[in-house]
Amino acid sequence: MAHGDAYRLVVEERGRVVIPAELRRSLGIAAGAELVAHVEPPGRIVLEDRRALVARLRGSWGKAPGGSAVEELLAERRAEAAREEAEAAGRPVPGRPRVSKRPTSRP
Repeated sequence: MAHGDAYRLVVEERGRVVIPAELRRSLGIAAGAELVAHVEPPGRIVLEDRRALVARLRGSWGKAPGGSAVEELLAERRAEAAREEAEAAGRPVPGRPRVSKRPTSRP
């Protein structure tokens, strides 16, 4: 089977669709395999092997540039908490201008 080959599938009673044997063999889809279906516009149905989908998503979400997405999120939250603590204590916050709470006198 070459990439781009097309197969005609028929929706049977109760919505069942049979995947042709040649296609199943070439993709390694065995009886009992779990597939995930999602819709892409305009009117496309995409079937993916569940294990392959999970592996793909782990690869794209698992790492952010320079480290893991979780570590990046934790670092951002720690920095935000430090800014909030500094503001609450009246200390200068890096990257923010200090605002005086005293009224200024005008000439």
